[in-house]
Amino acid sequence: MSFRRFVNLITNDCAQNTYALRRIDMSRFFKNENVSSLLGLDPPPVKDCCLPDVMMNFYPPQREDSGIMEFMRVKNKVVATDQKCGACMYEPEMHAVRTLPRFVKPKNWPISIAMGNNLFVLDRAPNGNSTRNFEALVYDAPSPHRQGDWDWHALPSMPPPPCARNGNEDPTWADSCAAVEGGSHIWISATGGDAANAWTYSFDTQRLVWSKPADWTLPFCGIAEYIPELHKLWFGIASRDHGRVFCASDLAAASFSQEDRRPPVLHTVFDDMAGFSKEWRLVTAHAVHLGSGKFCIARFFDRSRPRSEDTPVHYEVKENCVVFAGVEVVSLEGKLHMVKHNSERYMLVDQELQWVL
Repeated sequence: MSFRRFVNLITNDCAQNTYALRRIDMSRFFKNENVSSLLGLDPPPVKDCCLPDVMMNFYPPQREDSGIMEFMRVKNKVVATDQKCGACMYEPEMHAVRTLPRFVKPKNWPISIAMGNNLFVLDRAPNGNSTRNFEALVYDAPSPHRQGDWDWHALPSMPPPPCARNGNEDPTWADSCAAVEGGSHIWISATGGDAANAWTYSFDTQRLVWSKPADWTLPFCGIAEYIPELHKLWFGIASRDHGRVFCASDLAAASFSQEDRRPPVLHTVFDDMAGFSKEWRLVTAHAVHLGSGKFCIARFFDRSRPRSEDTPVHYEVKENCVVFAGVEVVSLEGKLHMVKHNSERYMLVDQELQWVL
């Protein structure tokens, strides 16, 4: 599998309410050495670096309650949407922007997963926005009578939680998702009310129907990705330990059957957080597969800093940073091992984390 060189980092400029897309070159994060010779060695210390130049700025509508944008990735393209249902597609290699048809309905911090040329987008709070909370961006191939183009397709909404007493009014939060069974199904885990009310639905991407829910959840935060060359496992950020660790799970061994209930379990947990300064608080983490067993692990941190004399007492001053790390998973003698390569820290001045794609 070829190596994906660039990862997209998108941040929000708090002062100007713009969104800046930068590309992190991951090729410099990996050592050109035999990976087996690096097993068990301490990784190099985290290097403080400057953020690369902005590749593209995105400006949302400036009216009240309209300034939030969402970003997703399909293949090598970045899809941007706003709260007025506007959408566009940015192609970094060509540095070109394509307009897209409008969203059927705005989404609140959606969770999205790409399969082939299609992008499935679900509102993370689907039951608070119960109708048309699930859509797909589909590329319609050209025919003798028309050119190929992209279009949004409304999909059946995710059913209300099984514990719901007030139907679609009960709060639901989609936590994680994964494509399974060769991409014919999407599993989506959600919680409602509290952690005790958690379940997983399966969506059939061919028949466009939802399954009855299973009373277990995926062991991931966000998106898990299937890597067949690594013991046919799914990889992502673990839902345990507050999203601190990178992990793998065998989702193929799980079952939705009520008669043969088998929740997925963690196969391997990789503790790649050792050595991080405790003065920084982990906010969120992302894992991006780069190909050939290599991953980008991006973690966002914040910490309080001393107030100056003119800072109001009630105002908490925070510093934000993001750490990008290159890690590699290899199979030796039937077991998975992780090699930690280089890491870089970027301070986010007057910027907030948004997406790593």
